[in-house]
Amino acid sequence: MESFTSLAECRALKDRFHVLGKTVGLVPTGGALHAGHKKLIETARSKVDILIVSIFVNPKEFSLHEKYERYPRRKQTDLEMCEELGVDWVFCPDPKELFPSDYSTLVNESQITFDLCGQSRAHYFPGALTLTAKYLNLFYPNVIFFGQKEAQKIAGVRRMIRDLHFDVRVEVCPIVREESGLAVDSRNEWFSAQQALDAAGVYEALKAGKDMVDGGIRNPDRISAEAIHILSRRRRIRIIYVAIVDKDSITPVREVVPGQTMIAAAVWVDEIRMIDNIIL
Repeated sequence: MESFTSLAECRALKDRFHVLGKTVGLVPTGGALHAGHKKLIETARSKVDILIVSIFVNPKEFSLHEKYERYPRRKQTDLEMCEELGVDWVFCPDPKELFPSDYSTLVNESQITFDLCGQSRAHYFPGALTLTAKYLNLFYPNVIFFGQKEAQKIAGVRRMIRDLHFDVRVEVCPIVREESGLAVDSRNEWFSAQQALDAAGVYEALKAGKDMVDGGIRNPDRISAEAIHILSRRRRIRIIYVAIVDKDSITPVREVVPGQTMIAAAVWVDEIRMIDNIIL
């Protein structure tokens, strides 16, 4: 495994990424790698010939009042995990080089990323899509891998790829969960024991919606009402949204279509924001 930090190194190494007949895969991460990343990297490793992992906390995804400096960073541990998992290249860019002080260009997708998290974190998706576009231009991967937890971002990336004519395929891996059902996330370490218990209620609520669909119910209002009822019983949870939407367009549906419809939620657990979703 080799790691590099500068764009000059990236340009110099690009020819080594692309060997005739070899597929190149990219797993973009914010670092602080956990069990979800491990599964994502393992899946990617099994499907491509050359695997690149990025480790970068993107400052453009954070607003002024959010905790960019507090976000977990464990570069050495991350590099060790990547080496153990057989990653070929790890890119750990310098934020000042990737986004210099006079940086002024952002990719803005105005439909898929407008609602849900786009309402409460309007700055997030332009930052996330811009970084993804940079990676696609830097590495020209054949496949880019994401975890299902980032469902709205994935839908936005797919639209960006279509609209800007990037030649890359998106693969999505299932959410990895703790025993309680809580979706694995590097920020879970911020939870106290009681907060983690309440946070697991998000999965309980989404799973109740899935169980209703499995039982034949197709009315999204009934399903979301039940999920909201379950969440409201958790003292530390404040609901940002519970939505039942088409998983590709992120638009509300009048009737659940199994396999195409998603129930998604964003909540505050005290001061910690979390998201989760389930394909119905």
